[in-house]
Amino acid sequence: MDVAAAALPAFVALWLLSPWPLLGSVQGQFSAGGCTFDDGPGACDYHQDLYDDFEWVHVSAQEPHYLPPEMPQ
Repeated sequence: MDVAAAALPAFVALWLLSPWPLLGSVQGQFSAGGCTFDDGPGACDYHQDLYDDFEWVHVSAQEPHYLPPEMPQ
């Protein structure tokens, strides 16, 4: 069983216990200029890593990543 499949039951349980399903009527009230995750990561450069704890990460190719001096290059 891969990590994504193992995390699925926990994600479903958290989703069912969260207030987000009750806030479905809030969808669509954002301005057209904002980022949404419904259209994919293209406009906002956000993605979900399959191996983390469901934290969204912003990735931009325009900014170099900071590497501490102790990290090998």
